[in-house]
Amino acid sequence: TDDSLALQKAIEVAISLDLDLEIDGRVYITRMINIEREVDGAKFNRYFKIFSKSGGRFYTDKNIPLFGSARNYTANPLSQLIHFQNVGFEGVSGKLDCFVMDKGVFLRTMFSFCDFERIKLAYVPAPYYTQSVRLIGCNARRYEGVFFNSPNINFDFHISAGCIFEAGGGVIDLGLPVGCSVTDSVLEGQTGTAIKYRASRGLHIAGNYFEDNKVADIDGSGSIGQYATESVSIIGNYI
Repeated sequence: TDDSLALQKAIEVAISLDLDLEIDGRVYITRMINIEREVDGAKFNRYFKIFSKSGGRFYTDKNIPLFGSARNYTANPLSQLIHFQNVGFEGVSGKLDCFVMDKGVFLRTMFSFCDFERIKLAYVPAPYYTQSVRLIGCNARRYEGVFFNSPNINFDFHISAGCIFEAGGGVIDLGLPVGCSVTDSVLEGQTGTAIKYRASRGLHIAGNYFEDNKVADIDGSGSIGQYATESVSIIGNYI
């Protein structure tokens, strides 16, 4: 059965009461679920956590982003301080063009120890941008295309703490990374390039394990507008 309406209501009630939300079982989503937490206002000062203690997961068979906002989205993020913990995200087929987030709508958002199967994190085209998104100890596999594709500017995007990316099309493709990093993670078996970036204002790639990426492990040869590549450190990786 379609769980979209029930999930939307549960999120709205939890936010209104300043509570977290625990997920059990498999939650079937057929339309984008809105998480409304005003950016930089006085109301939301802690993370809203969506978590599971029992392997709960969200899944879809639609070409949709699972989570976003209903408000008018022109460029700047609309919702903030969201933490997904120990939950799964799943597309029923790798051929789907489905994502967890709607573009760069979420600011100050964290994914810790989450599983991504046959689903990508986000596609963030210009004029949208990404700011303050973290993946910690996550596992992503069997997705087609680039897991996180953000060709515009990216502020404070980080992958760390033993994340594993296997059997995908590519892990990240960033336009201009500003204060971003990929550390202590596994990136292997990608049909394209594992890490791709164009110009930089601070990118740190360290302590990672790369293997069997068909095009390249790391490619920083592209460009974006007038920006040059500055402040890139690539150190201590197995390539």
